Amino acid sequence: VRKMFRLIRPCSRLIPLTTSKTEYHTQTAVVTEQPPKKNSVRLRKIDVKQLFDDSSTTSQLPSSIKSETRKKPTPREAHASHDNFPDNDIINRNKINQQKISSKKYPSSKVNLTGDVSQRLESILHASPLSTTDNLFESPEQDQKERRQQQPYQEKQQDEQQKFSDSSQQQSATQQRSGSLTAMIRQSTNINELLSIFDKYILPVEFAIGLQKLCDLSSGDPDVLKIYLQSDDSRTRIEGLLLSFLSKFTDPEVVTAINFLMKFYIEDNEFTEKVSVGLSARLRRITVHQIVRILDLLKLHRHTAQWLHHIYNRLLTLAEGRYFEFDNIRDILAITYKLSYNDRLINRLDERILEIAETLTYDDWYKILINKSMLKRRDRTILRAACYHLLKSPILPLDKIRDSLFACSMLSIHDKIFLEKLIQDAYQQANDINDPFMLHSLVTSMGTLRLRHCELLDHLGTLLVENNHVFGTSQKCLHSFIRTCAAVNYNSTTLLDSLITDNKLNLNENTVLADMTEQTPTTSLTQVDADSIHNKNKIDLVWSLAILNRATPEHVSTVLEHYTFQHVQNEIANSKIASALKLLSIYSYSLQKFSRKFLKPPFSVEHLAQLTMKSSNIQEQLAKAVTTFAPENKFSKFSVITSNMIVIDCLMVVDKTGQPQDLSTIITGDSNNQAFNKVRIDENRFKVAIKCLDYQDKTLITKSISGSMALQYRLLTALGYKCVLIDYAEFSQIQLPADRGQYVQRKIKQSINVNNTDTQISQ
Repeated sequence: VRKMFRLIRPCSRLIPLTTSKTEYHTQTAVVTEQPPKKNSVRLRKIDVKQLFDDSSTTSQLPSSIKSETRKKPTPREAHASHDNFPDNDIINRNKINQQKISSKKYPSSKVNLTGDVSQRLESILHASPLSTTDNLFESPEQDQKERRQQQPYQEKQQDEQQKFSDSSQQQSATQQRSGSLTAMIRQSTNINELLSIFDKYILPVEFAIGLQKLCDLSSGDPDVLKIYLQSDDSRTRIEGLLLSFLSKFTDPEVVTAINFLMKFYIEDNEFTEKVSVGLSARLRRITVHQIVRILDLLKLHRHTAQWLHHIYNRLLTLAEGRYFEFDNIRDILAITYKLSYNDRLINRLDERILEIAETLTYDDWYKILINKSMLKRRDRTILRAACYHLLKSPILPLDKIRDSLFACSMLSIHDKIFLEKLIQDAYQQANDINDPFMLHSLVTSMGTLRLRHCELLDHLGTLLVENNHVFGTSQKCLHSFIRTCAAVNYNSTTLLDSLITDNKLNLNENTVLADMTEQTPTTSLTQVDADSIHNKNKIDLVWSLAILNRATPEHVSTVLEHYTFQHVQNEIANSKIASALKLLSIYSYSLQKFSRKFLKPPFSVEHLAQLTMKSSNIQEQLAKAVTTFAPENKFSKFSVITSNMIVIDCLMVVDKTGQPQDLSTIITGDSNNQAFNKVRIDENRFKVAIKCLDYQDKTLITKSISGSMALQYRLLTALGYKCVLIDYAEFSQIQLPADRGQYVQRKIKQSINVNNTDTQISQ
């Protein structure tokens, strides 16, 4: 029926609309022709009712259509043999199709191929030279669907095999052509050969390989860029190909394109404006792993051209907006290290680390800790999480213990439990230490963190004594060990004496600068910088020997001289007073220890004293507690500077029962000047120096006093003071000021009845 409608459709369009329904149904099936009238249209009259009658329709249909109207075979019949069903024969089917085509090529009525039909023919012929005129009168999709329904199973299978073979042949030909072009690109040795290859037909993959080859040639030959810029035609073709292929590139090919643009388009022009827009659109679909690679590529060149800066900012925005896609800790740490100045992005990535914390291993947390130490970013939440997870790890190897201790010293991580684990793991593997760098790093980190582990220090000192041929070639390890022992107030008499005597400790410029030159072997230092480092190291070493009570007059004379004073005065002008305070402590030590007179440091006492005061909170809390039983300026004075340049938090004079005495009858000199106050005492009165210990005045694990505080304790005792050391952590737990005053009074009474000895100070 559908076939018949298509046959009569051109004729039915000629029937005028003025014809009534009754008149239209009474027309006969025979077409009668009347002589044409003037200015009239020749009409063909057809009886549609009689045309669709079952009795007459079959006889009037042509034989080619009669075969189409037969009953469609069932799927079971379609699989039967062709002998029993002649209609399924492929030869017969081809004859029927040829008859259909021939009948449509020559229709009985005239049809003008105008308008859309002619345009469709032209487009079909242009698109596929194998198309036939059968598509002119039928819908291609509908006709293809009908043919698939009427097509036998074996014929369908043959058509599919034919299509598959054609596509495979075309694909193989394309791959063969692509492979040959790729081989030519990779075998090209100069830019002229490469540009001639680009003039041929090329695919995106081949084009990306060619761009990479251009980058390789430009890195080896500086004339490649000049030749490329002079070849206008080839450059124009490459620019056009790049703009057209950019959206088809894979992520690694996009990285290659950006690398090519960075090398060959240093300045902004019209092409870079267009390609930056295309890159911005393509980068929306790029993975976060490739974002890290491209940011690393653009980091050093982002300020050379405006389009590079635009792409760089675009990638930053993408990384910040898609931070939740980072699930690889390597990418997170890499982008954190490369973009350390972008605080907002790093904070987002820290949040991402906490979100994926359950999937991270011990090694990942170790890398996070090292990354934070390299960037010097003290993010407390991340650091606490890293310490917590590393505590659950088994015993760490020595290299990770070394790096973890160094990271904790750089970031001032004072997690007692975590540091105890690191020290204990290091002590269990102390026999495996055979590298001077390993020993030096461990000892230095322990001194910086003030970790007083006597067993480990004893073992490391024994290694220095017994393996002098390994660790004694350079005095760097010996210097580090002495500084660490002084920082934690560890005074092993036999071990230190043997180390200092057997290794012949000297303070010449070569040995003191050994540490600095090994850490920065490629850095060229000026003479001023070298002299400054030399003086700092000498002062630190002599000050450490003074804390350990091992400094000799020869050691002291190397730092108490005019040349050293001049360098320290330059540091004081820049508000650096650490070396100046150490020199004053060394001078006070020399006055107490030796009868020989040394040069006095020419520093302003009042200026240094103001810079060494405790924080206002500690001073304020101590003053409130003391004034409950000793009013200020009458029985107590605060922030007093002694003659040996030691700042006392509170000065008092008490009797044998601990009762405060009136200071107006005891202190001599100008009362407004708190420096160099002299106090008259006798057998019934004692000078009391109250020192409040902050966390930096104590060791971390054992909570004993540090080396610097031990030296001050010893020097104040030599001047006749009774030192009262108050732990601020313990003091701050007491809430009421009256209770705090009673706590201070108990400490004063205990100090009066104690004979201060070096053993008690060390304890």
